[in-house]
Amino acid sequence: MAFEKLFNELYAVVMLKYFWKPYVADFIKEESPDWVSHTLGLGMEVSQALLQQDGEAQKFIELYLGKRREEIPQSAMERYGEALYFYNERLWALRLPEEQDGYARRAQYRFAKKLEKLNRNYTAYLYNGLYLFLHTDRPQPEEIAELAESMRLGQQQQQRQFRYVFLDCITRLYIADFEHNSCCVDSIEIPEGARRYMQRQTQVLRQASEWERGTAFAEVEAQLEQI
Repeated sequence: MAFEKLFNELYAVVMLKYFWKPYVADFIKEESPDWVSHTLGLGMEVSQALLQQDGEAQKFIELYLGKRREEIPQSAMERYGEALYFYNERLWALRLPEEQDGYARRAQYRFAKKLEKLNRNYTAYLYNGLYLFLHTDRPQPEEIAELAESMRLGQQQQQRQFRYVFLDCITRLYIADFEHNSCCVDSIEIPEGARRYMQRQTQVLRQASEWERGTAFAEVEAQLEQI
């Protein structure tokens, strides 16, 4: 299921707030990477495990996410049909077809692209992180361990590397830590109730600010608590 880019960026921080122990409430909206925590020395990029051929669907998402049903062209409604997910008559997601083993291929592809950008375009921090939405709850722990090890090996020769890779598998969050060129993967169960709560919270946060560069996540949260 592909969501709007900003929704994903916010959801990633909400997830870490509740389920990542080192989380510190000082995440600042940035560009390349998407977030920075100066306390943690962490720059975090957020992305979706999509292949190049998924780009057409992603462009549709970027154009129409958050739009009302009547604002979406009839041709698109007919093309995507039941794959479109509406909430309060606004489009919030597009359910992408899932391949049997496609998640690993998509994750590897997106990891490689983001690693390339980390070494060419992104601002590097003491620690660099990548939060990837895999859009499936199919992966088993041993499969994620293999995927993480493949990522570790794939960045060995790069000057700049990701210390953390967060793999969002809907019902589980896997956290790969590549400290000292080793590979440690933690698995955290995400109950359905918690996931729905975080999605609702993210939708509220999405509408509460323009989220321009320099916006403090905690400050927007605090403003909402006062309402």
